[in-house]
Amino acid sequence: MASITKEQIDILIELQTIETDRYQLQKRLEAKPAKLKALDEEIESQGSALAGDEQSLTDLKREYRSFEADLKINSERIKKLQERLRSVKTNREYQATLKEIDDLKAKNSAIEDRALEIMDRIDAIEAAVAKKKEDLSLISEEIKQDRAAIEKEMAEEQQRLSELEKKRQDTAGRLDPSLMRTYHRILALGYAVAIAPVVQSVCQGCNMNIPPQMFNELQRFDSLKFCPFCERILYWKPASEDSGISAEAVACEEKAEQGEA
Repeated sequence: MASITKEQIDILIELQTIETDRYQLQKRLEAKPAKLKALDEEIESQGSALAGDEQSLTDLKREYRSFEADLKINSERIKKLQERLRSVKTNREYQATLKEIDDLKAKNSAIEDRALEIMDRIDAIEAAVAKKKEDLSLISEEIKQDRAAIEKEMAEEQQRLSELEKKRQDTAGRLDPSLMRTYHRILALGYAVAIAPVVQSVCQGCNMNIPPQMFNELQRFDSLKFCPFCERILYWKPASEDSGISAEAVACEEKAEQGEA
């Protein structure tokens, strides 16, 4: 195995931590536009529902005015027919005029019933429109605040991402070029992390026990060691210390990577 120093391993661990942070931050940033779009769609949906009710209200009021016009025309016709009754000459003409008056009254009665139904619907929709306008105003204000919060988070996360990128470049510059190439070769295998700690002889990248001899050699930090199962670069971490990249964290990262593939 190639000669290695503990300092180089520590730098590699630092680099992996930075890149993991960058990956998670990038994912959060990538999710933000979808959140903003969902807020816009909610406003649009609420606005469309309100517009639909307002259009229904306009149509009903137009229909109601039409009924009023018909009632007025029929009422004026009835009045003229009643006046004509006083001047008719024959019983037949009298009866015909009465029938025409009765027919018009029946039409007006039906129109009035329908107009009352329309008016009830108008009242109900007007109440619904008023409520939806109130709700839309409240939702709009909430969404405005949510959008501002998300945009603020995006700006902060973008700033943090820029800082991590600079830190990554600085850290990578401290690594031996051959070790950097090895690191990228392992990442190219499809892993989210290329270096994993070994705790109590268990690789925290794949949860497999490494050979005892390799475990003993790891503790000397004098050569580069690779997991015989997952091929990640290994480093020793005492069980009493934080194990760094846990198997669970690695699994979550890799599931996310596989889901995108």
